Amino acid sequence: MGTKNELNINIEMGWSTHMPVLIKLANLTKGPIMEIGSGIYSTPLLHWLCVETKRHLVTFESDKDFIKLAKEYESEDHRVQFVEDYLTIPNTDRYSFIFIDHSGHSRGKTVVHFKDSADYIVIHDSNVVGKNMYQIAFPEFKYRKDYNLFIPWTTVVSNTRNLDNLW
Repeated sequence: MGTKNELNINIEMGWSTHMPVLIKLANLTKGPIMEIGSGIYSTPLLHWLCVETKRHLVTFESDKDFIKLAKEYESEDHRVQFVEDYLTIPNTDRYSFIFIDHSGHSRGKTVVHFKDSADYIVIHDSNVVGKNMYQIAFPEFKYRKDYNLFIPWTTVVSNTRNLDNLW
């Protein structure tokens, strides 16, 4: 990734297609938020959506370059933590929503790990099912809604909230 001056953003990569969903859920919910895998779009967006209301946000990251970016947003209400393995993050706390967009291709396992830890789980790149192991995650949820206006898709899943009226 390099330093801030070396960062090149390619809009064609679709790194920001989750933004409408994150904004919608931040406005719909009130409790804490977990971000699993920081990003140049999601971390600043979630940080600023939470800052005025002093809403608790925790970001977990395993990439040493991305942790540097995320740490720039760390504050009293936004904790940033380096982890080697996302499956070692405790799944006993409760969140309004969890956003999963970490590197590697084990996202489906991460989704299943947190299936009972949030009202909503937001999954980026959800149209890339096999590569991200989402096929093991989707059957674990009662409700699913795909935001497929842009590629890559973003999907919201829940076992406690009906998603019919989400958009």
